[in-house]
Amino acid sequence: MPTRLLALDEGPDIPLDRAMIVVGRHPQCDARIDSLRVSRHHCCMTRDKGEVIVRDLGSTNGIRINGQRVEIGRLRPGDELSIAHIRYRYEDGEACDATMADQGRHEDDPSAPAMSVARPEEPSNAENKIIAAAVQRALPAGLAERCEIQVILKVPGLVNGAESHEECRPNSSP
Repeated sequence: MPTRLLALDEGPDIPLDRAMIVVGRHPQCDARIDSLRVSRHHCCMTRDKGEVIVRDLGSTNGIRINGQRVEIGRLRPGDELSIAHIRYRYEDGEACDATMADQGRHEDDPSAPAMSVARPEEPSNAENKIIAAAVQRALPAGLAERCEIQVILKVPGLVNGAESHEECRPNSSP
């Protein structure tokens, strides 16, 4: 079975068959969702070692991982992603038979209740390079060779784990 986001209520399944997938209402999005609650360019996704990194692209109605609203997060097999009001479950080919309950059980205590929580994380430099490379491949030939892609993560009120009102910029140290 292919790696995909399986639609749980409505909307199309989203195959995760490219380095980067942009999801939204716009006709040029890789995965198009025809709903006024979905922004034109709602979110983007990249695959990384059996997980999917999901970023909100400034959408009005946001994204949620396992019920928690996030700007960026990781999906593991069985996790639920909501794009606006449309719910999906991440199925990773071989791991698609695992359920959310199986994913959340503690290995040392199989009787413990199942838990699955969102995992918002800051991407590593390797993840930033993957995203930058995918963006560069999407650019028209000729333009890609002249561009340097830089991924800037903005987390309002948080810089290096401390409260601040400055913007987070990679490699911004002197």
